[in-house]
Amino acid sequence: MSTNAQTGTTMRSSAVTAGAHGLVDLTQHEIVGLTKAFNLSDAHTHQRQSRSQRAIVEQLPTLWYNIHTSVLLNVSPFVLQLLRAYVEDSIDDDLASVRSVSLANREAATAILADSVLEYQPPTVDVSVAWWKINHSRLWATRLHADLMDIGVSVLPGTGFYWSTPSRGEGHVRVALAREPQMFSSAMVQLREALQAYA
Repeated sequence: MSTNAQTGTTMRSSAVTAGAHGLVDLTQHEIVGLTKAFNLSDAHTHQRQSRSQRAIVEQLPTLWYNIHTSVLLNVSPFVLQLLRAYVEDSIDDDLASVRSVSLANREAATAILADSVLEYQPPTVDVSVAWWKINHSRLWATRLHADLMDIGVSVLPGTGFYWSTPSRGEGHVRVALAREPQMFSSAMVQLREALQAYA
């Protein structure tokens, strides 16, 4: 058993160690997120991609884990080509496609989730993700993650960002903002409806 530091709730240690759905690390969460209708778990751009980027992204579910784990030790030509294509597209529009979408989605999320059990945590600098503090005594990140996965919404529990003590991240979830705005708004509505169970 383990106690959630933010809420004081007690939970099984297996939930903290293995995470929701038996997922252990962030890469595994992101891979599963690619299979969900509302993938808000990884922070990679998923909008306005070139044809070559789309072709690469379509292969990611099968390639993602090996790329993430091997890139720490070795940078493959594939990763360099992917990075090059992304940088060239970003130079062409001065990152406007990512910045404007992230800003619009941040505003939509804070409006839709206002007065819910999730409290928006303003960032120090603008980034393409949003952090939310869980303000509920019987809810923690891995439980919320599991409940949302069941309805096709994927967010990242904060546990993966505290490698030595994952339980410290149980009070937060992270949502990726670089998504098509219509899909993102639909995902926020789904998330808001799911949170009603904890109101």
